[in-house]
Amino acid sequence: MKRSLISKLSVLGFLAVGATQAQAQFSFVFDENGAASYKINDTKDWVGTKGWLGSDPTAAGGMALIYQLPKIVGPGDVYFTEPSAVGTVGDISDVLRFYTLTDATGLDVSYMNFYSGKGDTDLADTGFPNLDPAAYFGGYETGREGGNQWIVWQPGGNSYYGLSDRAVPAPAALLTVGFNALFMYRRRAKKA
Repeated sequence: MKRSLISKLSVLGFLAVGATQAQAQFSFVFDENGAASYKINDTKDWVGTKGWLGSDPTAAGGMALIYQLPKIVGPGDVYFTEPSAVGTVGDISDVLRFYTLTDATGLDVSYMNFYSGKGDTDLADTGFPNLDPAAYFGGYETGREGGNQWIVWQPGGNSYYGLSDRAVPAPAALLTVGFNALFMYRRRAKKA
């Protein structure tokens, strides 16, 4: 897939912002219905949190599944496709949008919107926003179609693991089980 020079520079800027925030490294695990957990740096404890369906502050009149992130991150859009797709914007299966807003107390707070198509009953299924022209192709969903499918995004030392599709509704504990399975799979793949 060809990208313009401006697009490439925007992606590098997006990655550089994440890399300059090494102290803000964290792992964030989430699903299409607002269940999430995060872990800061090398701490051993996961903290449960929830996303919410709300008015999308980045798209007038739109709705989004919104997660508050534990640390400040750089802005940008990342999109994912099905494994059989060719990695073009027309083949989108999921979108993550990162942005920072100033709260009522004057503090900056970063958020991530999770969009996953339209038509299902999951909170993330609000349809896709208009993507930033410099949107970054984050990769392909992993897992089997009709079963549990994951998206993984790891910019600047942070890690995002999203449960995109699942065969049947599952408790939030599935996130931890799925994350551990994905971690072991990726670890074995690196050794091979």
